[in-house]
Order: sequence, then structure tokens, then C-alpha cells
Amino acid sequence: MSKIESTFDIRSETERLFIRPLRQADFTNWLNAFKSRIPSFHRHDKGQIKGHSLY
Repeated sequence: MSKIESTFDIRSETERLFIRPLRQADFTNWLNAFKSRIPSFHRHDKGQIKGHSLY
């Protein structure tokens, strides 16, 4: 655990919810999901975003 993570190690838990600081794996999972978005099925759904740079 890095110094920043240990400084902001705020956690809260209930029967249905667990809140914790973000981890590198959270971003990796989000990025994989973002890259694999399927085409839009509804006019309010943006679907795939082509040519979008995340860096």
C-alpha cells in the first residue's frame, strides 16, 4: 500500500454496500469495460465511442 492510499484509507460498510478508496485494478476493469462497449440500442445510449482517447 502506498503512502497516499494509507493516508486516505477511509472505509464504510453496511449490509448491502462497501465503500473503499479506488485501486489501480478498478481503473483497469473500467477501461476494459469502456473499450468493449457494444453498439447503441436506444437513442439515449451513446454506445461505442470511436476515436476517444483516454490518455
